Amino acid sequence: DAAALSVLGVVFDQERKYPEADATYQRALAVDPKDPALLNNYGNHLLTAGQATKARILFQQATAIDPANQNANMQLAKLAAEAGRGRDALAYFSHLTPQDLSRPDVELLLGTALSSSKRYAEAEQHFEHVARAQPDRFEAQYDLGLAASKANHFDTAGRALRRALDLKPGDPDVIYDLAVVNLKAGKGIAAIALLAQAGKSFPERADIQLLLAQSASRLGYFDDSIGAWDRYLQLKPGDDVGQRERAFAESAIGKDSQQALADLSAIAQRHPNDAVARYELGTALSASDPARAGRELKRAIQLDPALTSAHVALGLIAYRQGHTETAVHDFATAASQQPNNARILDRLGETYLATDRVNEALLTLKKAAQIDPD
Repeated sequence: DAAALSVLGVVFDQERKYPEADATYQRALAVDPKDPALLNNYGNHLLTAGQATKARILFQQATAIDPANQNANMQLAKLAAEAGRGRDALAYFSHLTPQDLSRPDVELLLGTALSSSKRYAEAEQHFEHVARAQPDRFEAQYDLGLAASKANHFDTAGRALRRALDLKPGDPDVIYDLAVVNLKAGKGIAAIALLAQAGKSFPERADIQLLLAQSASRLGYFDDSIGAWDRYLQLKPGDDVGQRERAFAESAIGKDSQQALADLSAIAQRHPNDAVARYELGTALSASDPARAGRELKRAIQLDPALTSAHVALGLIAYRQGHTETAVHDFATAASQQPNNARILDRLGETYLATDRVNEALLTLKKAAQIDPD
């Protein structure tokens, strides 16, 4: 009697007599290999035993026979969501009832599936619903913060991640992701403070030191950046990008400038097709050897025409040398790539003035002032 054997298998599972349960399910399948309830129960057993691959096969067989099997669809959706196969998970979720979909654990999985499919705003709505109903549920707040960050809803992301940090004080992953949100929202100082705190508590986390070094450099805190690069390179000594960025930070403050130039030159030679290496070498050379700097920057643009910073650096060299028409071309190219960058527009407007193109200067500077009134 396959049905009786299937129920007996469930009883054995409840009593944690897993070997007996496995043998019973196999006896039942020998009698009726196409019973969806039996396939579903055996799949649950295999999940408990840690055999997710075999369980998934049984759940798939169950839903092939009975597409409306709620538990099998639920388990398949969970397995797919946890494996990052968002589209597959959403297909299984479509077979669930509204009542099942409203359960907090299911709604979290649905949000995970939507995030895996890059449907971040929809995922945010589901995580928000669970987070409001269960404000002390850490994964709901954390997942909400991540989805909102990807959806560029930084206020929601910051609020959720701060709540997650309240629930798990000092958690390095939450601190890292909250710092990322602050950087995206233009709160660089707050991000650096978080990363510095986390770096002291978790000195083995290379990703924290990396983001701290990059953030400090971006805000012009080059001494702090160099310190973070040193700690990062102790953890990742063979990282040429880290060595390059550390040397570039040193060149920016004139500390060990000759050594910094030597390091940047060596890295550019090791990586002749690295546009950023050429740009940073050119920028470091711009004060002492503008002719060579120009060649390096032009090489960087050949390798990556969309490298806006290289166009700006080339324009600055041309402007300082009095080649204002050339500088206009370089700044205009940069502005076409980043039309809402107020600093680039400011440079372009200034250069228009130097070439007596007053009307164009006025329009450009007015746009820059509208973008950044301060």
